Amino acid sequence: MHRVFLTLALASASIGSAHAIDAVGWKKDLALLRSELPKRHENLFHTLPKAEFESDLATLEQRLPAISDVEVRFELLRLVAKVGDVHTGVAMVADDLHRFPLEFYAFSDGIFVLSSAPSYAAAVGTRLMAIDDTPVEQVERALAQLTGCENR
Repeated sequence: MHRVFLTLALASASIGSAHAIDAVGWKKDLALLRSELPKRHENLFHTLPKAEFESDLATLEQRLPAISDVEVRFELLRLVAKVGDVHTGVAMVADDLHRFPLEFYAFSDGIFVLSSAPSYAAAVGTRLMAIDDTPVEQVERALAQLTGCENR
């Protein structure tokens, strides 16, 4: 069994948000990631080849003018998840992202609501079957691309 933190980034930001980071700011962040992550991680390229890491960063940098802040954040999550360990991640701290008010737990017979914000207390103990008509198995596969995991 493992704990599933379904943190859905329900982003209300748009490209013109007051909290938007411009391409120059994102380029600085990518440069910092490019230089510091390999220095600070004991073995960054144990699963993710260095060439793929560099290529993904370069591709993201080229796309910066055409994508929103939210898309950049998700691309960073996807890239860092490729490292393949649960100890490496990207903190998603921003005024325009909201944490989903339910916490889930994956039992052998399905994913269930373990706890909730008070206004959703009736959901505790229920089984997650789908999100917006998307079966939970499909949602899990999509989210797996955004989170580091050693035992898939």
